[in-house]
Amino acid sequence: MNKIIHGGDIYTDRGIPPEQLIDFSASLNPLGMPHSVRQALSDIARTRPCYPDPLCRELKYRLSAYESMPVEYFFCGNGAAEIIYRLVSALRPKKAGVLAPTFSEYERALDVAECEVVRFELAEYNDFELTDQILPYITEDMDMLFLCNPNNPTGRITSFELMQQIAERCEQTGCLLVVDECFLDFVEGARSMTQLLWGNKHLVVLKAFTKIFAMAGIRLGYCLCSDSALIARLERVGDPWNVSVPAQQCGIAATKEKEFVQQTRELVRQEREYLSSELRVIGFRVYKSEANYLMFRCDDSKLDSRLLKYGILIRSCADYVGLDEYDYRIGIKTHEHNTALTHALLAIRFGE
Repeated sequence: MNKIIHGGDIYTDRGIPPEQLIDFSASLNPLGMPHSVRQALSDIARTRPCYPDPLCRELKYRLSAYESMPVEYFFCGNGAAEIIYRLVSALRPKKAGVLAPTFSEYERALDVAECEVVRFELAEYNDFELTDQILPYITEDMDMLFLCNPNNPTGRITSFELMQQIAERCEQTGCLLVVDECFLDFVEGARSMTQLLWGNKHLVVLKAFTKIFAMAGIRLGYCLCSDSALIARLERVGDPWNVSVPAQQCGIAATKEKEFVQQTRELVRQEREYLSSELRVIGFRVYKSEANYLMFRCDDSKLDSRLLKYGILIRSCADYVGLDEYDYRIGIKTHEHNTALTHALLAIRFGE
């Protein structure tokens, strides 16, 4: 049986009913789905059966207004992961760059394409911050570069100024820069790379409603690119009807929820500060994060197993390149759930 390498696995039999688990392993919106998205799901059950629009036309129209970008810049997918694989399949790069640690699906997609992968290792001493030392690493023989901003699992945001320098370097060398902004909606004051798309055919910005609107089970991602030829290739390389009717309708509803996004940011900021402080008091090394998740390091390689006794699931980072079994990631949840986690950790550290 294949090993599950991502968070959110509530299905493996752990002797605890899934509905009783508090899942910190997945970094979804602690507020859950907005009401409009839930209503869209309910309404779908009363509509006549039909195929989904293979071109996602109404969804793209709404996304165009939501992002203030031309409708022809958009491609929609079955989550951001599908788009990653489509990009690699469409372009068949010979050499590509990734960060380490970072989201594993970039390298997995590149491995499937038998692409040489070059890793740029981030340093623990500065909380895994990306610096301008990456610039000379972008060489003329590099076809693609995947950057996650904020990075996963570290939660570090890269400054817009440095991202702009990276984009310029990629344009000079002919390297396609793929910027994964799936968690950027959780970051207060963050600037999206979409504003650099105009006239730059070497930039793709990847986004998803999976995280910010807690639509992980519905699966909806999209990317933006000013290269119409690349958008056309993305449409050709995969299956038709890749975005379901429920996903399209929920996405349309979600584009009206900008106030919900702002409420989420405020909650995440408050609870991230609370959890960071509490984890440090307990004695953990908590890395700086601007995202809706935290990465920390402790001296217990079995902490994830011990927390199951309390019905709590966290993400071991042992399978990330550059990390090990003493590193963990937790999603930011409601204060009630965050308090349950800190109480369980205190019991494990000092009471058991």
